[in-house]
Amino acid sequence: MNPKKTQADKPHRKIHSGLIFISLFNLLGFGYLAYATSQQQHALEIVSLLQTQNVDKTEDHLATMRESELKLAKDMLELQQKAAASPGPKARLEHIKWLIHQASWQLNVLYQPQSAQQLLLIAKRISHSQHWVNLEAAIDNDLAVLNNVKITESTSVIAQINQFRLSISALQPLENLVKTKPKASVLLPDYLNALKPFIYIEHLPNKETSIVPPSEQYINLQNIQMLLPQIQYAALTHQQDLYLQLVEQLGQLAEVFKQPDIGQAINTLKQNQFQLEEPIHFQSISLVHQQLRQESHND
Repeated sequence: MNPKKTQADKPHRKIHSGLIFISLFNLLGFGYLAYATSQQQHALEIVSLLQTQNVDKTEDHLATMRESELKLAKDMLELQQKAAASPGPKARLEHIKWLIHQASWQLNVLYQPQSAQQLLLIAKRISHSQHWVNLEAAIDNDLAVLNNVKITESTSVIAQINQFRLSISALQPLENLVKTKPKASVLLPDYLNALKPFIYIEHLPNKETSIVPPSEQYINLQNIQMLLPQIQYAALTHQQDLYLQLVEQLGQLAEVFKQPDIGQAINTLKQNQFQLEEPIHFQSISLVHQQLRQESHND
């Protein structure tokens, strides 16, 4: 064996090994890139599917609401025609009773205070035309209670979500972001607690810092896009608890970007109210029943 030849071969072996390592590293890099691309494509497909499903749900819900409004308008027209055909006091009272019952249903079941208000105003006009002062005053009291009901209109929350979607679409994950959050405070050991009366002890700021790379920002943006249709559907169907849970998740995803306008938009979404804390009973209905009994006795 020639020792000189062996020594001469060593650099070539090192170069050959280095080339193999670089090739393997590049293959791993291309593999990861392909995997990441496929995952992002898969995420986009999921976003598209969820958005399509929730758009269908929203359209179905709005169609149901429109059908309910059309039926209500039809019933009101029929009742007005019957009242016109028999314009006696009893027919008027039956009309008012139906209006108040419908207003209660619109408010307590469908959570539509605006529709309930319109129905009560019609009942008030009939009472005023018949000079039923006590009944008109009772309806005024119910209207005053109704004015204090805070339920967000569907059109308002849809506008808020669309504005939020525009704000998010302007974000681009271009650079690493630093995310900090406070850690749980650590209790002082006993020997330091014993020294508290004699020396001043102050906790140092205890924060957990992490780096959010563009790839994670991209995932956050995709998750936000998936949440928005879910939030809108929960709002339109008046699922208050689910709505607040989804908005809370939205805030956690968006806080990475530290945009004041986005934070303010999320706070606005959190203030929306879609359900009553407890059912509201209109007091005027009891007065209507009382007057109907009086009319029955008069007959």
